[in-house]
Amino acid sequence: RPAQQGGPFPAREIHEYGFLVGRHIDAATLVRAETDGLGSGVAIHEVLLAQGMVSPDDYATALAYALGVPLAGWDAELEITATPDATSAATIELRSTQQGQRPCRVLPATQATPAAMRAHIGALHREGVAVALAPQRRIEAAIEAQQRPHLADWARSTLPDRRPASPGQCRP
Repeated sequence: RPAQQGGPFPAREIHEYGFLVGRHIDAATLVRAETDGLGSGVAIHEVLLAQGMVSPDDYATALAYALGVPLAGWDAELEITATPDATSAATIELRSTQQGQRPCRVLPATQATPAAMRAHIGALHREGVAVALAPQRRIEAAIEAQQRPHLADWARSTLPDRRPASPGQCRP
């Protein structure tokens, strides 16, 4: 996978993470990340993200573009829905409801390697499911925003029962 001496690194054609080369990282950085990933048993994108070589937003944007799917960015409205799944009673599914687009399943860009993401997205497309990618922190923010009202209700109904009746009952 490393480039041959004496010529440019045609990463886009020969390497799974080649879509990052040129705009976000250089070929040498990709080779170092691959070596580190193989040595530690983690995916190359995990190395790039952990070492700050690529930001999560840039990675998600570049991968979405490379895979030909939209990016559910910070301006997208994401909604959590529970859907039946073969492996569990219910899963959390995020749907993007961007104006002008039909609802789609939102997947974290870092869920798997680009090849595995391509295969998963292809399978979803064959089932008629539209897909978008998002940075993991965008998905976490959507989940938190949707759960916030429920947590506030729980806090209002539960916490007053746990307060001491008088300040004298408090222990340091």
